[in-house]
Parts: sequence; structure tokens; C-alpha cells
Amino acid sequence: MRIILGLAFYIYFALTGICTLWFNYDYAKKNGFIDWILFGEVVATAKAVIWPYYAYQGYIRKSRRDGYSSNYNDVSNAFTKEQLADITATVWVAANPSIKNSKNCIYNQLVNHFSKDELKLIVYGQTEEDKNKITRILQQKQNVIGVCFQ
Repeated sequence: MRIILGLAFYIYFALTGICTLWFNYDYAKKNGFIDWILFGEVVATAKAVIWPYYAYQGYIRKSRRDGYSSNYNDVSNAFTKEQLADITATVWVAANPSIKNSKNCIYNQLVNHFSKDELKLIVYGQTEEDKNKITRILQQKQNVIGVCFQ
């Protein structure tokens, strides 16, 4: 048991030394040499001591990103353009009951004026970049949807 603990301790501190070099380099690269001299050694060394946390976070982030992209492609290709338009119109009406009578108009406008890729983005977009793209699309086509509320 003592040997195993000693080996784990040795491996942890060996990796801490490597991480110290990496975090110092990364801090200097991102913040500049002067900031690294003033603050970097403390910050980088503190990060290096808790390197398992950063290793775990990187693994989780990669897993989520890989899972998100594969699920997005698999699921979004299963729907037709009309089904995506219906999902979008239904969600919009559910979010704003005062436009309940406009659902058919919204559906028709979505089918006639939005591409399948735009509708997929509206239905499945989750990242900040996706949200920005959706905002741009809706701003460009606000007159198309606006006819349903006149």
C-alpha cells in the first residue's frame, strides 16, 4: 500500500512540474512577459498544483463538444424542412400565446422563405455563435415573418 501511495505521489508531482512549465508558458503567451513576471508565477503554479481539475474540465468540454456535434447532425437530418418549420412555429406560439392565430401564417412564411439549414439552426442552435447567427437571420427576414402580425 505504501508503495502505491508513494508511486501516486511521485507521478502527481512529476506531472505538476510539467504542468507548471506549461501554465507559465501559457500565461506569458496570453498576458505578456511583464504580467507573467508580476503575477504569472503565482497564478501558473497554483493552476499547476490543481492540474487534475483542468485535465478533467478539458475532457468534459471535449466530450460535450463531440457529443453535441454528432447528435446535432444525426437528429437534425431526420426532419424535413416542413417539420422543422412546424416545430419552430409551434415553439414560437407556445412562447407567446397572443400570436396563436398566426401559427399557420408563420409556418407558411418559414417554409417559403427560410432554408432547411436556417431552420435547423433555429431549432437546434445552442452555442453563442449559433444564437448570433439566428439573430442575424431573423433580423434579415423580419419583414417576412412580420406580415403574420399585421
